[in-house]
Amino acid sequence: MISENCIVVLPTGLGKTFIAAVVMYNYCRWYPTGKIIFTAPTKPLVAQQMDACGKIMGIRKNEMCEMTGGVNPEERKRLWLEKRVFFLTPQTLNNDLVKSTCPWSKIRCLVIDEAHRALGQHAYCQVEMFYICVLFSFYHPVFCFYSYNRLFKN
Repeated sequence: MISENCIVVLPTGLGKTFIAAVVMYNYCRWYPTGKIIFTAPTKPLVAQQMDACGKIMGIRKNEMCEMTGGVNPEERKRLWLEKRVFFLTPQTLNNDLVKSTCPWSKIRCLVIDEAHRALGQHAYCQVEMFYICVLFSFYHPVFCFYSYNRLFKN
């Protein structure tokens, strides 16, 4: 079982999404009532990653959901109760954590795609600084995925 935080840095196209999907699949098996979260910085990327991970993981569509700012807060509240695997933007996650809509104590795996964007006032920073450092790191691992091309670009 993976029990530590993890950072994966690979060039584009070499399997970061595949690794994330396999990790998420295992956490779904290990924690049948836990919540699994995949964050991506844009709505199109959230949709793309949900589709890709869904194909790799083989998790039923009725257990997964896509949540971005386009989903109203009441609907998101319902989805947090009913679903297990979430694909969302960091802004949506941060808003739901702040408003206590997201049941953070049930989160068992958090994947942060495009983590190199976590600079300044980006929502990733808000989520990471408080919730990851204070809460998640003590209980469950966090997986960050960087694109090698973007991380080391001049």
